[in-house]
Amino acid sequence: MNIERISSEQAVVGMISATDIFAKNKLLIEKNTELTERSIIRLKLYGVRELKVFASNEKNAYVQEEEEHILQDEPVSEDNMSYHEKVRRTKEFICFQDSIVSYANSLKNYLDTIIKDNEQLDTERLVSEIEAILVESRNGLHVIDMLNCMRTYDDDTYIHSVNVALLCYIMGGWMRYSLSETRLLALSGLLHDIGKLMIPQELITKPSQLTPEEYLRVKEHTNKGYFILKHQDLDVRVKRAALMHHEKCDGSGYPLGLTRSQIEPFAKIVAIADIYEAMTAKRVYRGRICPFEVIAIFEKEGLQKYDPVYLLTFLERVIEAYINNWVLLSNEEKAEIIMINKYDLAKPVVRTQNSDFIDLSKERDIDILAII
Repeated sequence: MNIERISSEQAVVGMISATDIFAKNKLLIEKNTELTERSIIRLKLYGVRELKVFASNEKNAYVQEEEEHILQDEPVSEDNMSYHEKVRRTKEFICFQDSIVSYANSLKNYLDTIIKDNEQLDTERLVSEIEAILVESRNGLHVIDMLNCMRTYDDDTYIHSVNVALLCYIMGGWMRYSLSETRLLALSGLLHDIGKLMIPQELITKPSQLTPEEYLRVKEHTNKGYFILKHQDLDVRVKRAALMHHEKCDGSGYPLGLTRSQIEPFAKIVAIADIYEAMTAKRVYRGRICPFEVIAIFEKEGLQKYDPVYLLTFLERVIEAYINNWVLLSNEEKAEIIMINKYDLAKPVVRTQNSDFIDLSKERDIDILAII
């Protein structure tokens, strides 16, 4: 069987590792092991840039989300729709998604002009448009629910940035920040990837493996972002967030290898919103990863890399958005999330279609595979 080297961003569920994979002298994945959602997230959290897998011509079933089995031009009864499908057909959701897409398009044109003409940013305008999206929603959990239902736009830097800004604004409220601090935090989320505008777009959206040289160029977006914002009339916390949002509390991040006490707090929050949004969104090289898989890894290993003060607040609140959602379990049953276990967030209490209650924190061999 042939072996191919791929980037961790290209890894999808079902691939077979061709070698043992280590990070910091810790064995993450053994040779001949099938990749799972959890193991792929671990690769990303531990900063594994590439791996070797056995080549396969078989199409991976994971990239086909269950909700996409329904053809859009065929009539579907509401009883057979997934929760996400029902939400997507509401006027409320259509307006929400249109607002994000519209703002992302205007953001692209605006930032291109700012960089080209070396003009000052109109920060009031930028944040006001984020608030305009939020004001049409009921609360923070409702926004997260709507984001979960969005049909993502593969590798779109601008939509990703708008979504991160929304999460940061909500997080500011959860942290009981003042309105002025919350608005600055949202601005930090909106501008955190501005440096990618200085990176060739074909590298940002490249579906195949990045060469070592290409990977280094993409990593430069943090420094380039700081350079763009350096001479802007901005709060220094916004500038530092652009520079430090890929730093990790254990020193494994980039570009400076900073540790917990050295990282700007705004950058710590943006980092959490950034990785959560990226992992739970669909990408050109993979399907969306189940939020409960992301949360499970955050709980188990993320506390070393992300500040627990912010991470636990984020996870404990964001998980509330999934109450009453239906999920697919690893035992192939479908169930409704009834209650969250704050001591084991990825293992809630669920009720099956047969009205049986299952406490997943006690049934360790049963996991949530997908939101349906």
